[in-house]
Amino acid sequence: MENDQNSPSNTANDDLDLPPPSDDSGFGPSNSLTAQPDVSVPLEPIPIRDVAIVAVVLLVSTAVFFLLKRSFELWCVGRRVAPDKAKLAGWCLFVGLLMLSFATALYILSAEKFGVTVFMAPILGASIVALVFAGINSRR
Repeated sequence: MENDQNSPSNTANDDLDLPPPSDDSGFGPSNSLTAQPDVSVPLEPIPIRDVAIVAVVLLVSTAVFFLLKRSFELWCVGRRVAPDKAKLAGWCLFVGLLMLSFATALYILSAEKFGVTVFMAPILGASIVALVFAGINSRR
């Protein structure tokens, strides 16, 4: 009996501090690993008036950017850029500016909902790429 108390397996188990057994078997969802949503900041619905104002501003900016696109094309042709490249540069400028204004409008509309990276990163990334392509295509 005395050998059982001094055996290596008994002394090793006494030094270990293990957490108490839990109810879950390790399969399925666990309460400690599930993400709880942050409910401290309730998201308020966006008023229809604000959405209408932003829509009108986007429509006006679309018209202005279209006129700017045409002016940019003519300026590029005046600098002896090929007409096809000038037209492509104009469309890239139009798309880049429109996406940039769309991202700005979303952020102004509701920064809590649309100001996160998930929404803004693709829109701003595509806008930057389009503006860079406009600059590249506007060269001879």
